[in-house]
Amino acid sequence: MKLWIKTQSGEKITADAVITVSGQLTANTLSQVLRENLDKMDIPTPMVLPVHAKKLKSFNVVRFRPDDFVEYVDFDVMIIELIRDKQAKPIS
Repeated sequence: MKLWIKTQSGEKITADAVITVSGQLTANTLSQVLRENLDKMDIPTPMVLPVHAKKLKSFNVVRFRPDDFVEYVDFDVMIIELIRDKQAKPIS
């Protein structure tokens, strides 16, 4: 499966990346994947809770607001969308 990470200010996408993720999607895995990939994009890592992983699995999207970050961010929202492979098994 893949994750599309994008940051937005208003309606404008300010940064985005598509990353590949393998294995179970838990809060710990999501946090680790974000830490590794957001560092390359020069974006701080948000505080990832189990509810974020649950929303991503259930609704294929999760949003992080500036309040979810310990450090200052210069965007309004970071959206992570789950892109499922056509032949992949459902996430449990």
